[in-house]
Amino acid sequence: MTTSPESPNSRSRSASVSRPAKRKCNDDSLNALNSGQVVPIKDFLELKATCDRMAKQIENLVKIVAALAPAANAANFPTAPSSRSTQNVASHQSPAQSSLDLVKEAAQMLKKSKRAVIELLPDSPDDPEQDNKDMATIHKLASKHNLTAPTSVFRHKCKSKLRPLKLEFNSTADRDSFIKGFNRFVRPSEFSSIARKPRFRRDLTLSELTVLRCSRETIYKANKEAGMTVLFLNDIYVKKNMSPRNFH
Repeated sequence: MTTSPESPNSRSRSASVSRPAKRKCNDDSLNALNSGQVVPIKDFLELKATCDRMAKQIENLVKIVAALAPAANAANFPTAPSSRSTQNVASHQSPAQSSLDLVKEAAQMLKKSKRAVIELLPDSPDDPEQDNKDMATIHKLASKHNLTAPTSVFRHKCKSKLRPLKLEFNSTADRDSFIKGFNRFVRPSEFSSIARKPRFRRDLTLSELTVLRCSRETIYKANKEAGMTVLFLNDIYVKKNMSPRNFH
């Protein structure tokens, strides 16, 4: 029995039928899709927003590291550093160490980004109801001065007679708004009878606290020597006061 040879057209049609289709994605991608491991767009956007915030915080952290440069002149004020000084500090650090430190610091900053601290607020460390009393006081002040109240408050664990009070907020914006309102309205009106009025600031990392202490010491010494408020504190940095008043 003889078979007739296939025509060129029939061979091409046969080849096109038997040839496997080209893959548009790898097997891992197909497996992920088949198993339902697809990231929802909402989760992706939240993750992107978190990464953007961390990038901004790392940028701020680099500036803080620059302010702590060992080569800085001790007589200089700890003002916000320039980009050039930031690059100088980075060049003296090993990539592994600087990257690890930055990541750790950024993680701390992210955790503290919704938290504020009140210093020198009256405290009774032995009172088990102190946190509840603090919460009631803060909510009363927030309501009176039309400020967004924190979600929780607690005293920092330390041996100080006046333990710092930490306030947790729903967002960084709520925290910043409360700090601004507290320093502008609450502090001068509600604590007039207290010699050392409570101070309100954002929650700081250890390196930021070092800068803050140095700034406060610099400001006090300069103002005391001049008899005028020639310097003032802006966040954690020293600023020159263009309209100084008598220093008491």
